[in-house]
Amino acid sequence: MPDDAGQQPPEGGKSKPKVVNGRPHDPLGYDTSDFWAYARQVADDALSGRSRGAVQKEVEAVERRLGLRKEAKPG
Repeated sequence: MPDDAGQQPPEGGKSKPKVVNGRPHDPLGYDTSDFWAYARQVADDALSGRSRGAVQKEVEAVERRLGLRKEAKPG
């Protein structure tokens, strides 16, 4: 019997879990390995307005996921 992806499971009847490697795209591109350097960079960018466009896109995406913003309808 095919699994959810339409593939036949290997012998034994169980399919292997899907493994996804890597990280999702981060439009702000901050290196978060050093928390304090990250916090300073975020604060500097926010105060200067340097990341305004990317931050606005992130806020809009979160609002859509939470149902706080409706998708714009064309026309």
